[in-house]
Amino acid sequence: MTKKKEEEIKDKKSIDQITEEEKTKKENPTPPEDNVEEDDDDKEWKGVSCILSDGSLVEMLYDSVKRTTKLAVYKDGVVSLEDSVRIDDRTVFRPMSPNQDLLENGYVLFPSEVRDYQSNEALYYEVRAFIDKYVQLSDEFLSVVAVYTMMTWVYDQFRSVPYLRVTGLWGSGKSRLLTVAGNLCYKTVMAGGSISNAALFRTLDLLNPTLVFDEAELGEKESTEMRMVLRQGYSAGTPVSRMEKSADGKMYIQTFDVFGPKIIASLARFQDVALESRCLTGWMPPHMDSGRPIELTKEFKEEALRLKNKLLMFRFKNHHLVILNEGALKGISLPRLKQTGLAVVSVAKVLGVQPVEDVRKFLVEYEKELGIEQADTVENDILLCVLDLLTQQGIKYAGKIRTGVDLAEKFNSLHYEDYSNRETKEYNSSSVGVMKYPGSKVSAKKIGWYVRKMGFRVDRDARGFYISVVNEYAKIRLLAKRYGLDSLFSLPENNPNGVKRIIDAETKANNLKVREERKQKRELEEKRKKEVEEEERKPMSDEEYKKMFGDDSLPKDIL
Repeated sequence: MTKKKEEEIKDKKSIDQITEEEKTKKENPTPPEDNVEEDDDDKEWKGVSCILSDGSLVEMLYDSVKRTTKLAVYKDGVVSLEDSVRIDDRTVFRPMSPNQDLLENGYVLFPSEVRDYQSNEALYYEVRAFIDKYVQLSDEFLSVVAVYTMMTWVYDQFRSVPYLRVTGLWGSGKSRLLTVAGNLCYKTVMAGGSISNAALFRTLDLLNPTLVFDEAELGEKESTEMRMVLRQGYSAGTPVSRMEKSADGKMYIQTFDVFGPKIIASLARFQDVALESRCLTGWMPPHMDSGRPIELTKEFKEEALRLKNKLLMFRFKNHHLVILNEGALKGISLPRLKQTGLAVVSVAKVLGVQPVEDVRKFLVEYEKELGIEQADTVENDILLCVLDLLTQQGIKYAGKIRTGVDLAEKFNSLHYEDYSNRETKEYNSSSVGVMKYPGSKVSAKKIGWYVRKMGFRVDRDARGFYISVVNEYAKIRLLAKRYGLDSLFSLPENNPNGVKRIIDAETKANNLKVREERKQKRELEEKRKKEVEEEERKPMSDEEYKKMFGDDSLPKDIL
């Protein structure tokens, strides 16, 4: 074996080998004195990018054609290429060896050079056109994907970032979108279902990348681990912790930084409501003929790399210019959606007027969609029952809503059809097809569980559990506003006895119309009934008698 080949093998490391070194250093932060060869040896910076104390940005470059790696340093508006960068007196930053599996196999995607561009807005439209060339999306969601892609390059300016998620049936183009957008993102890691949990945690901790992941490919165990990453990776300063075993068998806690942007695909929405609210989701319908290329050619990779090189300059020029802009979220009501969309709309602000409008329009429509889904929950229906009960005089007089009587009965009367199992219903042949119910209802215990989950305090007296109207009215008003039910009820502040159902002019007109139609129907029925009774009272004529009984049945004196 040649000496050069031996050096290449020696330099080649896997992600597990790199992270194993990290693990060893964390276990033994201060090596024994006899293991130190030179006191003046520099510590090597572990990572692929950093921000120096003077604000200079350092990013790693990888040229797959020349098989070289460099460090691009942006300082005072000038870019320089370096083989190494000193971070402090004891630490030096060197790029990875170009022989690393991570680079050769395309596990992590880096720019190959720093390339300037015309303007932020022009670059945005370049990114947008590139995505549209290979994936068919709606105009609003296309803009969101383009802005999100550019947001990944400055994500570390925010304390929380949303996830970009696509849903749809098989063959709708979800994987294509992940590939196209992923090739443009910052330090992209194209992970699939084969990645182990350990490799996933260590990759995120070491590289702080944009994770592109097809969640639908995961098994049950891996899916659980991925959901943990998604729950923690939404905001900075919330690492995932694991118990690890050292070489001597002792257990210790190891933490992994999983914060960063993520693009994921799944067949359906998450059951976890909190996790669902962290995503900006677009649904992709299946297309028979989208007019897009079926295969991604070499030209795609080259075009994506050219844009990626420009996006690196976008990071250099705009990293310190991007600021939170809550004013751009005008028209959005849900607090979680405001937090979710803040980073994206703040980046859109530096791209131009139209990107901001497109993102805001998407968020407004997305809020309506979330509101519709929220209205289809048990909590929404229980709150609707609570508000309806507040309009009743008996509840106003008592000041208590009893969960086992008032609320449970109201819930079952209004929503039984929605929550009862169809197996509990059957046709009653003796009632001409009318449905009968064996008595299966949503239990008071279940209602009470949801009431406590919604944050209401439940008290108890001799007659059972109840919600104090006076004490809990403030929560009722807040929840009504959150669920959008304040449009159905008038909820005066500090006056629960003043709760009334709101009836708009159109509803009033419809109610009057229905009442008038019912009145006319009753009058017509009464009129018909009287006509029938009068007809029955009339004596039968001879002709009618003969027709019914015959001539022989008539009395002789009449004949």
